[in-house]
Amino acid sequence: MKNGNRKSSRKQPFKDRPLKDRLCSNTTSIAVCRLLYLSPSSTTMVFSKNAFFFLLFLLLTLPFLLPNLMWLMRSQKTTGKVEGIGTAGGISLGRDTYAYISFEANRDTFYFQGMDDNFAPGDIVPLRYQKNNPEDARVATFYSLWGKTIAYCGAPLIFWIICFFAPDIVPKRSKIRVGKKPFLKVIPPAKTRG
Repeated sequence: MKNGNRKSSRKQPFKDRPLKDRLCSNTTSIAVCRLLYLSPSSTTMVFSKNAFFFLLFLLLTLPFLLPNLMWLMRSQKTTGKVEGIGTAGGISLGRDTYAYISFEANRDTFYFQGMDDNFAPGDIVPLRYQKNNPEDARVATFYSLWGKTIAYCGAPLIFWIICFFAPDIVPKRSKIRVGKKPFLKVIPPAKTRG
């Protein structure tokens, strides 16, 4: 036999192996490999109830939290002065007021309406604003920075809480299969013989 027709019994060097084989070597967990490389025949994943609901929690809240976190990381601190208190028109559940605030940035004065109404004209308040867009400013209080985010997360979180704690929807110690038809399937816990 010629040397070119025989398969070499030597192993291929690690750096020359395919990416899948390098990632799924001895040091990497099988779960990570399965998440990264699902073969067409094994397109399902089974999660414990807690793991599934943790991932669902992230899926429901991150779209609302990340933009606000990015805004906060890119913002700059300053102070502003409450110029007056305004009253908003329209339909609301009670008196709807806002603080009209001014601050200086880039050698210019900017004005905006703050969500907080517990200020008096002339008060100095802490602010955060975007350096590239100073008109995008907020009063540096919890309500102004996180109020809308929490309100938008409210409905998905109520759905999440109901599904997590309702024993009729997902029983304790059950598993959730994701993938095959039906896309989501609750696998009840195995009954123990007693």
